[in-house]
Amino acid sequence: MRHPNLRRLLIASVAAACLPACSILGSDPEVKRDDKELHFDPEYYSQNAKEYFEDGHYARAKQQWQNQLKLEDNWMARLGVASCDYHMGSLSLDLGDIKGGRTRLMEAETAIRNLWDGSVEPSTATSAEQPVRQWQAALILALTHRALGDCDNMEARIISQRLSSMKSDDERVRPLLKQRTATETRRDENVNAATSLLAELCAMQRPSERAVLNYAEVLDGSGRKTESEAMFQEYLTIARNSVEVHKTNLRRTQQMDGNPGRKEFMIREFQQKIASAQEKQSAVLVRLGNIEFEQSAAQSTVATSEDAAAGAREQARKAAKIHLAQAIQYLREAQELTPDALHILVKMAQCEGELGFFENAIRNLDLYIKRCADMRVEANEDIHRAYRMKDEFKRQLDARSRGRN
Repeated sequence: MRHPNLRRLLIASVAAACLPACSILGSDPEVKRDDKELHFDPEYYSQNAKEYFEDGHYARAKQQWQNQLKLEDNWMARLGVASCDYHMGSLSLDLGDIKGGRTRLMEAETAIRNLWDGSVEPSTATSAEQPVRQWQAALILALTHRALGDCDNMEARIISQRLSSMKSDDERVRPLLKQRTATETRRDENVNAATSLLAELCAMQRPSERAVLNYAEVLDGSGRKTESEAMFQEYLTIARNSVEVHKTNLRRTQQMDGNPGRKEFMIREFQQKIASAQEKQSAVLVRLGNIEFEQSAAQSTVATSEDAAAGAREQARKAAKIHLAQAIQYLREAQELTPDALHILVKMAQCEGELGFFENAIRNLDLYIKRCADMRVEANEDIHRAYRMKDEFKRQLDARSRGRN
């Protein structure tokens, strides 16, 4: 299943992959939006919808696309309506509204099924200006299946919690067990459908960032760590190239002549795009760090197993260190992109401590504790854990120093 924080990052940024983004050069932040009567042509409502969508105002975006559809039958507008239902359903799940989320997501799935013909274009680039883009419908359908799988998983967990409070002879147990099995089966079907679609989308030339990132997450959630790591790396390559394009556009905008108000607006837009892209990259780098840490822990289990041969234990110890070193590298890159993400310091310290780099680990924990104090973060379990880790690393460092003496 998806991590909630990463899901929110996806929701906030999916417009760039799923719908034609409005041209910054051609858009006006002062556009008047009148929803009461259809006084304007279809393009007006289309433009409004795109701007609302990119700002995360999905209900308003849906209304604007519906206004457009009252004036013309437009495939992209219908996809826009379905996309809004997907996003609103996914946001409902984040807020714990399973019933409302499922209703929205089912509406989105039905609408997309009526739009998608079962194919995807050879490349995202060649279809960029086409009025019908089947790969975008396939992407929204894949994301909808993922969200429905999350919904199923939440329902299955609720049923399990109910069962844990019941006695085995309770007459409600049998129907609840049957319901949980059906829910888990439906969840697996949704996840498999999403995985299949995303694999097909990632096989395209110049695949969408969203497709690559979602596929990496699906693979990670299913335990296919090596494959997911490769897909995360592919995503980072695409995302870094996108950031360079945004930076180039930002520099050109800063040097251009013209209306100062529009210029300032465009500069803010590119700065926001860069910051958002870097935040997403950081989240992926942290995920990669966690994958490497988990693989290190698995190797450490083999290294300390009495059932393993001496050679296998030694090989596992070396592999564990390699995974930890790679985890630290990922986390350092993430910290450079998002210096204010304090949790990265703690994870980095944990990896450094496992490798015996106690001085570095203590330094990062001290920095974490200091920044929390500067920000007046109320003492919580994360801060207490940082203090415990620091005390343990200081103890091990002192013990090592005494051993050398």
